[in-house]
Amino acid sequence: MGPAAPRLVIAVATAGLLLPSELFAGRLQQTDPPLIPPDPGTAPAQQVPAALWGRVTLTDGDVVEGFLRWDRNETTTADVLDGNRLPSDEGLRLRRAFSDRSADERRRSVELPGVRVTWEEEEDFETLVQAGVRFGWIERIVPDGSNAIVHLRGGASIELRSASTDIGPAFRGLEVEEADGSLRSLSWSVLSEVRLLAPPIDRVPARTRLHGTVETDRGLRFTGWIAWDAETTFVSDPVAGGPDGADYAGVTRIERHGRSMTITRNDGGDPRTLPRQDAGGNPGVVEVSDPGVGRVRVNWDDFASIRLHPAPPDAAIPVDGGGSLRGSVETESDRVISGRVVWDLDESEGWHVLDGEADGVDMDIEFSRIARIEKTRGGEGVIVTLLDGRTFELEGSNDVNAENRGIVVITDAGDEQLVEWAGFRLLTLGGG
Repeated sequence: MGPAAPRLVIAVATAGLLLPSELFAGRLQQTDPPLIPPDPGTAPAQQVPAALWGRVTLTDGDVVEGFLRWDRNETTTADVLDGNRLPSDEGLRLRRAFSDRSADERRRSVELPGVRVTWEEEEDFETLVQAGVRFGWIERIVPDGSNAIVHLRGGASIELRSASTDIGPAFRGLEVEEADGSLRSLSWSVLSEVRLLAPPIDRVPARTRLHGTVETDRGLRFTGWIAWDAETTFVSDPVAGGPDGADYAGVTRIERHGRSMTITRNDGGDPRTLPRQDAGGNPGVVEVSDPGVGRVRVNWDDFASIRLHPAPPDAAIPVDGGGSLRGSVETESDRVISGRVVWDLDESEGWHVLDGEADGVDMDIEFSRIARIEKTRGGEGVIVTLLDGRTFELEGSNDVNAENRGIVVITDAGDEQLVEWAGFRLLTLGGG
C-alpha cells in the first residue's frame, strides 16, 4: 500500500523555510492434542518437539499426515513462516492515538519565488509490515487465496500476505513424509488446512535436517538448524561439486577461504576445496534457526565456517505460551514505568520479532528470547541481551533506531504512557 496523497497548503512567505520435549510428544489420539494447550495468559517457557509434523486437509477432502517440509527449507518448529501483515488492532489504535506527536516530522515545504509551498504527509497507519512467526507458535495454517490465516497457540490469529515463497502462488510446495516413508508433494492451490501437531513418539523423520554451529568472520556464533541458500536442508542432500553420490552425512566442517570452500569429512580423507558456485548449491546465504535467538542470515562474505553436529535427540523449541510482553522501561530522565509493553507501537507478543543487523548478520530475534534492550549512545542502535546471556548490537532497522515510533507501556491501572525514542534508555522484559 502506498502513502496517501499529501495535503497542499499554499502560503506567501517573505523569508526562511519551515526443554523437556517428551511431555508434548505423546502419541496422537483421536482428540488430536496440539503441541501445547492454548494458554491465554502469560506462562513460563514451554518446549515443543523440534520435528515439524502436521495433518494436511486438501481441497478435495483428502487428508494426509506426516513430517512436513514447507517450501523446501522449513522442517522444524524453530523455522520461520514469512509474510507481510497489517499492524495489530492495538497497534493501529496506538498509532492513531499518538500520531500528533510526530506531526512536525511529517511537515514538508519548498521555497518558490515569492511563495512557500508547505504540505503535511499523511501517515499511512495501515502500511504492511514484514512479519515472521516460528512454526512452534502456530496451531494451524488456512490458505486464503494468495494469503494465509495463521491461527496461533493461545487463540489469536493473524493474516499473513504473500511476501516470499512461503505463502501464495510462489510457494515451492509442501512435502509430507507418510508412514511408509514415501513423499507426497502438494501445491498451494490444493491446501485447505495444515494443522500442526506433536509427532507420534514412535516416529522419527526418514531425512535428518542439517544442524550445526555457524561462525562468522567477526566471531559471532549461532547453533541450530541449517539451510544453505534456502535450498539445501538435509544431511542426505548432495554436496554440489563433490564426488558422485557424496552428501553431508560424513561432513564435519565447512570453511570459507576467499572465494572457495573447504569441506572436511569424518572418513579420514583429505579436505576437499570447492569453488563457491559448486559448494552446497551456490550458498549466497547460510540461514540458521537458532532456538535461543530466532533466525539469522549470514551472507557468504561474512561466513567463516560451519561445524556440523547432530541436534540433541530430545531437541525442543521454547515457546512461552502466548503471553503479552511485560516489563519495565527506563527513560533518559530516570523514570521507570512497568506494565504491558508495545514496542514500536506494534510488537507486543512473544512471537513478534525484533529486526536488525549485527556485524553484517541479518537477525530476526524473537521477543520471547530477549531479556533486555538498551539504546546505544547516539540512538542509532541497541544492545540486545538474550535470556541465554548472549548480547548483540543491532542497527539498520526502524525497530532499533530513531525511526522507532516509540514504546508504549500500559500500566496495571490501564494508563497508556508513550516513551519516545529520544527519551528511551532501557527495556527490561519479564515479570508478571
